[in-house]
Amino acid sequence: LKLAAQVLHQTVNHLLDTAKYHLGKMQLCLQQTDLRQLGRELPAVFETSLQEKNLRLTLELPADLPLLYLDAAKLRQVLLNLVGNAVKFSKDGSIIVRGGFRVTDQTHGVLVLRVTDAGRGISPEYQKKVFEPFVQERRGDFAAGDGVGLGLSVTVKIIKLMKGRIRLDSKINQGCSFTVTLPGIAFENK
Repeated sequence: LKLAAQVLHQTVNHLLDTAKYHLGKMQLCLQQTDLRQLGRELPAVFETSLQEKNLRLTLELPADLPLLYLDAAKLRQVLLNLVGNAVKFSKDGSIIVRGGFRVTDQTHGVLVLRVTDAGRGISPEYQKKVFEPFVQERRGDFAAGDGVGLGLSVTVKIIKLMKGRIRLDSKINQGCSFTVTLPGIAFENK
């Protein structure tokens, strides 16, 4: 019952975000953000699922990562969607979240985040559709389970709002890697 309530809550939020985006009402709320702190929240959110599936979640963020000015809530949603999918579609192994920041001038830089799993992968024909709403690949004896296929479409909308892009690299039975690139991110000089 608790899982059903969580799925329903997440689905309603995704639908609302999609509607806000299409109505031009989705806005960014830029604030000083410690990406390392945001990353430390992930293992706690997925603790039960990670343990049940014998998965390891590893965070690789540089120690000298500056404080960034971005919408922490929306970036958290992107990470939750990407890591959540990695957990959902992996049976064992590890999930790695890597981050890096490259300075482009005195006040701005490019943030790159990559979520990689060792899951079942996405077939080439679905890779073209995976960011569309209500799309979930069902293959063989594996069904997508909970969810309705809105997480990645909402993720793309948030990333576009942040003037970024997302790329998928995947091979069947060799996992997926989603790379998010966000340019023009202001940072705090130390």
